[in-house]
Amino acid sequence: MKVKASEVVAALEAGKLSVLEIAKKFGVTPQNVYYIRKKHITTAKAAVAKPKSKKVTKPKSKKVAKPVPKAEDQDMVNHPAHYTVGGIETIDFIEAKQLGYHVGNAVKYLSRGAYKGRNVEDLKKAVWYILREIDRIEGRKA
Repeated sequence: MKVKASEVVAALEAGKLSVLEIAKKFGVTPQNVYYIRKKHITTAKAAVAKPKSKKVTKPKSKKVAKPVPKAEDQDMVNHPAHYTVGGIETIDFIEAKQLGYHVGNAVKYLSRGAYKGRNVEDLKKAVWYILREIDRIEGRKA
């Protein structure tokens, strides 16, 4: 049985049946129903949507990492603030993922550079470690 998307859209817009019930009724998978809903209904709503007002609204707050405290306010040997941005120490992540020396160092530089004030330098260091790991994997002498 060939199903027309318009029939599924009509059933969705009627709002009387769940996605699973519509899928069963038309002999399609729920994924097909979700796809049709996304493709046809959201596109139709966007086409008739009211134009956005030019009123400036305050953006919704996003979770932003706390600023890194000054060096004198932190333990710079064991737990510097730039090690723990995001709620987990970089070393704990590296060890949990068992990343190895080269990839672990790349992750270290990628995750902390922006908070140390040397972002470009640390990005270059991360690239250096990644290239070194690629050479190791491919059997080239570094």
